[in-house]
Amino acid sequence: MIKYEIKTNALSLFIDEEKVYSNSPLFTQDKSPVYFKDIVSVEANIVTPSLPSEYETKSHVDGDDHTLDSGVIYWDETDQCSFFYYGDSNVPGGDRFSIYKINSEDKTKASFTGSLNNFIFGSIPAGETPYLWGVFPYMSTTRCDNTSVTVKFPNVQSIPDNSFDEKAHVLVGMSETFRIQLSPAYATIRFKLDTTVNPDIPDDITYIQFSAKNKDAILNGNVNISYDENGQMVFEKISGTNSLQLTPQDGSYFKLDTWYYFHLLPSQLTGFNMRFITESGEMGMMSYDKSLDMYVNRIVNAAKTISSNIVF
Repeated sequence: MIKYEIKTNALSLFIDEEKVYSNSPLFTQDKSPVYFKDIVSVEANIVTPSLPSEYETKSHVDGDDHTLDSGVIYWDETDQCSFFYYGDSNVPGGDRFSIYKINSEDKTKASFTGSLNNFIFGSIPAGETPYLWGVFPYMSTTRCDNTSVTVKFPNVQSIPDNSFDEKAHVLVGMSETFRIQLSPAYATIRFKLDTTVNPDIPDDITYIQFSAKNKDAILNGNVNISYDENGQMVFEKISGTNSLQLTPQDGSYFKLDTWYYFHLLPSQLTGFNMRFITESGEMGMMSYDKSLDMYVNRIVNAAKTISSNIVF
């Protein structure tokens, strides 16, 4: 049974990956409105990147039974998504949908609930198509004008062991129906401070700066995301810098021989520099001088390259 509730001009909808609903159109061919009984629930399908086996989980999920060797990312009960229907650009962050159920047998699946406050009943102006946009995670700075979304990608990432900063785990999707697929809007670099490659790496590194060698590269900041005719994401970078600031999430040190992941906006790099600061104030450096195409959903294993070239 489809659950819905009318509140003034708001329709409460449920997003549930585990159920499949009929694909009834919201408007008929002559743009006349349909009735409530024809409105379908939103179904969200979260697509995660192909991850190496060491890639653990969502950032704030912990505990041994939350660790998967398969590299699947779990949902957490505090996760929230932004949804926009037909633009709704005046709503800061869009409509916030929260998890109300996580699949007990498969924590990669979760059900969300929320209200689409810009839901429109009646005719749509000729030549216009209302789109449903989704963005994870929920951010109050996210905006949408129906044809694109504008999101803010963080320049500071606080990284848990064997994982990534959830704020940088940006997923985006667009749909003409109430079924929507959210996909990664970033590239990833995977590294560890590998003492088998370089036994002289200190064990009290508290801060890492990653910088693109080409000054025009934008790795973070405000970006407008749309889709081309082939369904590929198009990035229009509005503002940002060519560097990222990385810290361990627990506030202590980057652990030796432990995997860490950081995300960046898709970019063409002519190379990169990294700066490492220890608690005692020592500074280490490394440099990589080859070009690197960091396209959407790419994961680069830079463990050996980084560790072997660190000099303190």
